[in-house]
This record gives sequence, structure tokens and C-alpha cells, in this order.
Amino acid sequence: MTDPARVGDVQPVLDALLGRVERLAGDESFGAHAVFAALYLRTNRLLLEHYSGAETALACRLTVIEFFRLYETQVVAPVRERRPITAPAWRSYAAFADSLGPRPRVNPLLWLLCLGAEAHVRHDLPRAIVSAAKAHRQLAGDGPDMEAWRRDLLSRGAGDAFFAATLDLNRSVRGSTSRAGRMALGVHAALAHPLRPVMIGVLQRWRDTAFHRGVAMLGAA
Repeated sequence: MTDPARVGDVQPVLDALLGRVERLAGDESFGAHAVFAALYLRTNRLLLEHYSGAETALACRLTVIEFFRLYETQVVAPVRERRPITAPAWRSYAAFADSLGPRPRVNPLLWLLCLGAEAHVRHDLPRAIVSAAKAHRQLAGDGPDMEAWRRDLLSRGAGDAFFAATLDLNRSVRGSTSRAGRMALGVHAALAHPLRPVMIGVLQRWRDTAFHRGVAMLGAA
């Protein structure tokens, strides 16, 4: 079991990262990027609650920190500084976001969320795994138990956190959009439950592949 004191050591860093993303999520001037940030924020808050009781709580929290830092560097900073997003994995997301304008319609916005989730999980998570493992050695004196870490990261609760965050965002956006937008979001919410096994299954496959890529990168370092 992870030493609670060491888990607490990283909490100020998490709080600062969450605060910066929260400010972006609450700024309507950032349009579609703000909506993706809102989904990201909701997902990670639920993930952190889930990971708090995990065997590898420190490794999981460090993963969230490194994951956040990559998102902040590659997406949040360019958006705030009004410069292009140039990270290769995020190019499709960036190009589509730029085409949507300041008040995007619901269906294109949902597609943007998918593009962002794919870019972040499939391409950034392996790098976050490498950085988190190195940070764990510095804080705890050794690396995490890799199998336990994988089990905690990819647990059912982690998939449930993403699903709950999407429905929460759906509810929060529905009240401030057009009638057509409310209808589209209603359809999305109605379809989400029967499609839940597919949605979570795809996400978990991405995460599992990303974790193994990160482990391979650690082994090659």
C-alpha cells in the first residue's frame, strides 16, 4: 500500500494543475477548447477520487499529474497564448477545433471530444507512464508494482469515471444551448447507456495499449 504521506506530497501540484484547467474550462472565449477542458476536468476529478483508495495511489496520482502536464503544454498553453497547437498527436483535434468557430454546434463538438480523447490517451499516456514511473522512484525510492499499477489504472472504476463525466457534461451544457442542440444532447444521453460497453471497451483498449507502450519505453530507456 502506498504511504499516505507521499500521496499527500503531490496534492498541491494536482490542485494547481486542476485550477489552471478549470480556468480554461470556465472561459467561454475559448469556445470548443473550453468544452474539452471541462470534460477533461470532470473526468480527472472522478479518477482522482477513485484512485485515492488504490494500492498504487501514488503512481496513479503521478500519472494524472504527468498526463495533465502534457495536455497543458501541448494544448492549454498554445490556446491561452493564441498560437497554433503543433503537437503531432493533436493536429486533427486542433484543425477541427479551428473550423468550429466560437459557438460550435453540438454534434461537431461531440466529435471534437472524441478526437481529443483519442489523441491524449493513445499518444500522451505512454509518455505520462514513463514520467510517472521516474517520479515514483524519486519520491518513494523505487518504482511502482507494474501489474498492480496497470490494474488500478485500467480498473472498471476508471472507465466509469469517463462515462460519468460525459453524462455530467451533457447535463451542464444542455441548459445553455439551442433547441436543436438540446435535442442532439438528448439523443446522445439516450444512446449513451446502451452504448456504454462499447464506449468503455474502446477507451480501455486504448489505455491498455498505451500502458504497455509506456512500459516498453521504460524498458528501452
